[in-house]
Amino acid sequence: MTPRRFVIVTQTFPPDLGGMEELTGGFAAALATEGHAVEVFADRIRSDRAELAAPGFVLRRFGGPRPWRRWRKRVAIARALRGGPPSALIADSWKSIEALPRITGGAPILVLAHGMEFPPDVTAAKARRISDALARATGVAANSRYTLGLLAPHMPPGTRCAVVPPPIPPQPEPSPAELAAVRALMVGEGPVLLTLARLEPRKGIDMVIRAVAGLAAAHPGLSL
Repeated sequence: MTPRRFVIVTQTFPPDLGGMEELTGGFAAALATEGHAVEVFADRIRSDRAELAAPGFVLRRFGGPRPWRRWRKRVAIARALRGGPPSALIADSWKSIEALPRITGGAPILVLAHGMEFPPDVTAAKARRISDALARATGVAANSRYTLGLLAPHMPPGTRCAVVPPPIPPQPEPSPAELAAVRALMVGEGPVLLTLARLEPRKGIDMVIRAVAGLAAAHPGLSL
């Protein structure tokens, strides 16, 4: 595989916790592991967690008020592109496209779409911002068909779109003690439905709880 150069522009990045943070951090780490040159331009750490140690790629942080932060990030990206365009620019959302310089040397721009950044009651002004940003994208990777439907009203004709479910990295086999701890929480030997997420209304976990209650009779021992 020929090594390539990738530039990732993101507002969310480890060590902060969250699905989008894990996705962008994993993206950068996977590309670096494959031998590619990776430069990450990320916002400041929002938690009290320590910075990443030896991440294997170039990581630059930007803090301060939003206009100032975006201007500094844009200038830094422009300087990084002076040596030539990367193989691709990867934005964690349409908001990060706004942080890109207007001239990118013709590098393709991939933007990730998660769902929550496309509210149904968006104002006309924000709708224009979204459409203007997506118009710069070469392609869009949405995490689901539902998300693809949310961004469809803002998508310029001809933009390449694909549904790419977020990957789950390989996990080690659980130890006997860990398996025993899980079994202690089960109500029986029936199926187990696992939900791993923050408890937020928009995630609909309350609906899952109601659905499981209705399925208990047909599936004895069902655990959530």
